Amino acid sequence: MIKNFHTACDIIILGLLALSGVCFSAEEFHDIDNVDIQRAWFKPKLTVNADPICNTLLLATRTKFLSLDSQYGDLVGFTRISGPFQNNKDSNSGIQFLEDDPRQFIFTSSSGSKLFGYFMNIGGCGGGCETEKLLISDEKFPAGAPADRQSTASTPAAPGWSLLKDHKDSLYAQGIVDGHSQLFRIVSPKNWHLSCDIALKPDNLQESNKSEVQAVVKEIKALITVTGGLSRGAGNCGSMGTAWRWQNNVKENLYETIYRPWTLSAWKNDRFSENSFGDYTRIEEQLKLWSLGGLDEYRDFKLYQKQLAKTIKALTNFYIKQFGFSSTSSLRMARRATTNAISLSFGFYMFDPYPLLAERQLRAAILEHKPMSKIRATQFDGLLTDFSKEDSILDVAVEYPEALHYLLDKGANPNVSNEFGKTPLMYASQANQLEAVKLLLAAGAYANAATTQPLDTCKYTIETTHMTALHYAARYASVPLINLLIDGGAVTFSQSYNPNRQFEYPLDWLQRYVITPTEIERNPNILPTDVKRAANLLRVPNDKERDRIAENMVIRAESDYSKGKPKSAYRYLQIAIAAQPNNQKAISDLPIVALKAGEIGPAIKSANQAIEVLKVPTLLASAWFNKGIICAQEGADLVYYDGNRCDEDLIQPFVRAWQLGATSARTNKLKGFFNKDDLGVCEYSVPQSASSIKVRILRNPSHQRIYILHRAEQEIAPAAIQWSITFYDHPESPELKVITPILVDRIILDGEAITVFEGTSYGQYPTISGEAWCEK
Repeated sequence: MIKNFHTACDIIILGLLALSGVCFSAEEFHDIDNVDIQRAWFKPKLTVNADPICNTLLLATRTKFLSLDSQYGDLVGFTRISGPFQNNKDSNSGIQFLEDDPRQFIFTSSSGSKLFGYFMNIGGCGGGCETEKLLISDEKFPAGAPADRQSTASTPAAPGWSLLKDHKDSLYAQGIVDGHSQLFRIVSPKNWHLSCDIALKPDNLQESNKSEVQAVVKEIKALITVTGGLSRGAGNCGSMGTAWRWQNNVKENLYETIYRPWTLSAWKNDRFSENSFGDYTRIEEQLKLWSLGGLDEYRDFKLYQKQLAKTIKALTNFYIKQFGFSSTSSLRMARRATTNAISLSFGFYMFDPYPLLAERQLRAAILEHKPMSKIRATQFDGLLTDFSKEDSILDVAVEYPEALHYLLDKGANPNVSNEFGKTPLMYASQANQLEAVKLLLAAGAYANAATTQPLDTCKYTIETTHMTALHYAARYASVPLINLLIDGGAVTFSQSYNPNRQFEYPLDWLQRYVITPTEIERNPNILPTDVKRAANLLRVPNDKERDRIAENMVIRAESDYSKGKPKSAYRYLQIAIAAQPNNQKAISDLPIVALKAGEIGPAIKSANQAIEVLKVPTLLASAWFNKGIICAQEGADLVYYDGNRCDEDLIQPFVRAWQLGATSARTNKLKGFFNKDDLGVCEYSVPQSASSIKVRILRNPSHQRIYILHRAEQEIAPAAIQWSITFYDHPESPELKVITPILVDRIILDGEAITVFEGTSYGQYPTISGEAWCEK
């Protein structure tokens, strides 16, 4: 049995109290039996010894260190005082927390002076890694905002600070700071010092000069590195800093396997939650699912599995030599400690990327390069269009031409892109897969598709957008593949965009990664003897040549569109704009052509670009009207494409078109929004008048507009329209605030007018002349 563990509960009484309050039996950890952890090569040590209590604290800490309890709690002989937001009314500690500021407390020091304490929260990682400091002053702290003043003493930042009192009523603060257990004695702000500091882990573990430690540190470092690939998709923006936290947790926990593995080995998950945190079995299953997402994910997972096995082997040998464990116990402990270190570092939440079992099976078979007979036997009922449309199954098949050909033959769409517009052709170009590029082009893959800015910029931290397959080829592929793309219609004048480097042609990428590369990033698939040929293939036409190309593409587009071929017309116009970005005709035509081609996202983007670029009033009026038509399509309000979306006010584009050029069609379109049978339209009788008005309200996140259709001679005053807004800052007494809206527009139509008011968006519906707003 584990020596010294049979008295675990006694140790808790003699030493530090377990925060969990649970005493485990050795039988629960039968896989690490016959282990003498008294032979630990590292034990906690005093680095500051300025109080008689420090040696007692060291003894208790070492006892806890050599137990299966991972927590460090209170010293025996000390009384723990409950902290802020806890019930202190019946406390005999002599400490009183303030009701109006629960983080602040008053106490009398051992010297008899009255002091004030404050638990100051320091936010971090959206609450995922916040810390706190304990401040002490002889003056009361301002509520909620501690002042920085000379009469204030402070602990370092730690995950939490505990207040302890000894039998002489001396007050102490205890916390763990960067792997050191620290104890401060509180006498006064001027008499405030670190009493004890105990190192809970070896210092400079990575720089140890012991060959045995160096060998295992090497494998730990390698495992930390490969787990970085498993964080892809976690996101590193926003306050949570998820990817950073995961990596930091992995690092801390894996290094603990070197000096205190038994606590990690003994950790037991006894609860189920949506998050797989702490449950390695579930995490491994979900990592396998995650690895089906693409070639890089699959490779990263395989590298992780390989390095995990190497690390477990290194730790096993280390435990045998340094701790004297048996080979069987060492292997068990190494396996449990390492996998628990991983599982306690991150978790998957509601992760189910491929709900169809058939897709999971098919992806796995392709990535594992199973025989084609097995792939053909996978029962997916030919429903390739049901597979995730933001993660094409073709992406994982670009290194397996036979499987790729099979999927294309079964009807898989070669132009399905992921959330940032990356297509199977781009993946094939990046992987330098010549045969896959041939198959995709033959199946109708669009050679000039470009990546876009994703909606979820936390999950996809992408700087460079508008990449084409030719950009990827210049960076990663060979000259024959570049030539194949150009023969397949790829143009050399499409430009990627990066905020730092601005706009770049594929030739610029060749320059950076082939002609003048760094040694690490050089494209290895273009030999020095092939550089000149590659540069010639990627040559960018001069201005006159591009003008001719643009003119020719517009002619082709208009011809195909008139023949009922909007898809080819759409692609011709894209090429025209790539060749000549300010081509007014192409910019004007593209929104509606894109809409007819079924490309609603590009239609929205091109409509916004047309409004921004076009200067001729007639063209600009048409651009606004086209945007209205596009955004009125069902589902258009849910589309986000390359940073563009529709405004939620569906009327405004038609108003702007009418103002730039009034026509009977545009007048009728505006009046059509007030069909009294439409949802959201209300009709009111005007008091003391035989006439009536029709009202329509449109909301968006920043404001709401109310459109009123009425007789031209009528005047609708802002005072007649009011918004009532309810604030819930204090749930017991909600405040009702009435806001009079602003008059923003008045449009005179044939005998009628539309008056437009605007107000804030949060709150209730408006009232009109005291009448209740009717909801439909």
